[in-house]
Amino acid sequence: MGGRTPGATKLEPASQLLERILKERRQKWEEQQLEQFKAKGKMPKDGKWKEKYKLEEPNPHMSLDVPEEWAISTLESITDPVRVICYGILMPKENVKDGVLYVKVKDIKGGKVLLEQLNRTAPEIAKKYERASLSQGDLLLTIRGTYGRTAIAPVELEGGNITQDTVRISAISPILNEYLQLFIDSNVAQHYFKVVARGVAVKGVNVQGVRNMNVLIPNRVEQEEIIRLIDEKITSITHMENELDVQLIKAEKNKQSILASAVIAQTRSDN
Repeated sequence: MGGRTPGATKLEPASQLLERILKERRQKWEEQQLEQFKAKGKMPKDGKWKEKYKLEEPNPHMSLDVPEEWAISTLESITDPVRVICYGILMPKENVKDGVLYVKVKDIKGGKVLLEQLNRTAPEIAKKYERASLSQGDLLLTIRGTYGRTAIAPVELEGGNITQDTVRISAISPILNEYLQLFIDSNVAQHYFKVVARGVAVKGVNVQGVRNMNVLIPNRVEQEEIIRLIDEKITSITHMENELDVQLIKAEKNKQSILASAVIAQTRSDN
C-alpha cells in the first residue's frame, strides 16, 4: 500500500480528504440547525449560533504513529453530525412479537449481529430513542460489559435500534464504516478502551471516550485495499480451519477404526 508503480496516478493525501470532510460536516450541521430554527419559526438574527458547533478534543490516552500521507482525526470528526455517535434504549422491557428489533451486547459476536436471537421492543419505546435508530451499514460498538465488540448493521436492522450498552457510528463518505470497524478491532484501539474504561462491577467506556478516540485515516483507495486484504486473510484462515476440521474428523474415524481392529484382534487372540 505504501509503494506505487511508475506512472501511477498520485493518490489524494488523507490530509486533504480530512479537510474536505471537516468542511462538509460543519456545513451539514449548520443546515440542520437552520432547519430546526425554521421549524420553530424563530430564525436567528445573527451568526452567534454557529459558535455552538464543537468537536471533542483528541484523547491524550491514545497516541498513534501516522504513516506517510495518512492523517489522524477523532472519531467524532469523521462521523455524521446529525446521526451522531450515541447509545440507544435504556429499558426495552418485554419482548414484543411485532415490535422493533434492537441489539444488545450479547447479540454482537465475531464481528456480526446474531439476528436469530434478537428481541423486539414496543414501537412507542423505540420512538423515544429514534435518535439512535439504525440504517444498513452502520457500525455498532459495544461500550459496556464486554466492550469493544463491533459489527456492521445488516439490512434486516434498517429502522432498528440498540441499547444503552452499545453506540452507533455513521462515517462520512469517503470514510468507510468497514475500515473503521477494522481499526476499532485493532490492538491499539482495544488497548485504548482498556485504558479509558471505568467501573467496578461492570466496566465500560463512556460515549465521550468513543467520540474523542484517535483514528488513523488513509485515503479511500487504501481503505478499500486494507478491507480487501484482511477479508482475503480471513477467508484463507477460515478455509484452513475448515480443512483442519475435516482432517480431525478423519483422524478420529481412523482412530476409532484402529481401536476397533485392535479389540477384534485381541478378542480373537484370547479365543
